[in-house]
Amino acid sequence: MLFSDALHDMGDPPAALRQARDVLADGGIVVAVEPWSLDRLEDGIGNPSVRIDYSISTSVCTPGSLAQPGAYGMGTQGGPAARLRLLAEAGFRRPTLAADTGANLVLAATK
Repeated sequence: MLFSDALHDMGDPPAALRQARDVLADGGIVVAVEPWSLDRLEDGIGNPSVRIDYSISTSVCTPGSLAQPGAYGMGTQGGPAARLRLLAEAGFRRPTLAADTGANLVLAATK
């Protein structure tokens, strides 16, 4: 199952991941491609794309998520650790950052 540039915009990404886990066969894989971000804002100081991404997340993604049932509000700048934690909390095994392209984070886990 694939979530492409989607979890950060959802009002309830934990529920979406739990639903994905419920419908996957044992051994099935979930992949989440999310906008690139860092776990700590201060690690991106001096990187112009971090400033742009945070402003977009603050003005578009986070308010959109907060306006939906669940109001999770992750936004695009949640970092890989927060996304890996969501996968683990949804019951997936071995959540991993499979790739960091500099433009996207590719996370994967197994049912």
